[in-house]
Amino acid sequence: MAFVAAIMLVAAIGGPQRLRAYAQGDGGCPASTRIPMPDALEQARTATLCLINRERAAHGLPALATDARLTQAAQLHADDMDRRDFYDHRNPDGAVPSVRVYAQGLPPHGTTVAENIHWGTGWLGTPREIMRDWMNSPGHRANILRAEVSHVGVGIGFDAPRPGHRGQARVYATNFFGGEDAAASS
Repeated sequence: MAFVAAIMLVAAIGGPQRLRAYAQGDGGCPASTRIPMPDALEQARTATLCLINRERAAHGLPALATDARLTQAAQLHADDMDRRDFYDHRNPDGAVPSVRVYAQGLPPHGTTVAENIHWGTGWLGTPREIMRDWMNSPGHRANILRAEVSHVGVGIGFDAPRPGHRGQARVYATNFFGGEDAAASS
């Protein structure tokens, strides 16, 4: 009886999409349905990586390894979007993903760099919902399923990247990297 009441409460608060997300659970990726918090940043990154690798496995692709330099580039970009109130792959100074990735010491020749960004408030800012949106977007989906990438870094900011949307917003930036020099550089 309490379980049914809980599902009805979730349905009333978040509508059919929230009920579907609740019913589907974390999909084997712990913390993927939790709103990321600063004291649980690594859990949120791990959940996002788990979801990315689950999608890749479903498409016959190898899992991506985490790279600290990609994580640093992604985190700096997520924080920059929060701090300077912009939402774009190009920051206000003109830096694009490859510039940010190479600035962290990754080799610039014979490599592939790709980036996904997204943001959401409340439960729409959970790793699971961000990943769902990425997989429903052709460009983001293509980045996640690129056969030539082998490494990833996940950054998560804790405020909205646009004025007027403050509160429990989360902004995600992921940097993908691969190529002939990728394995040697990790």
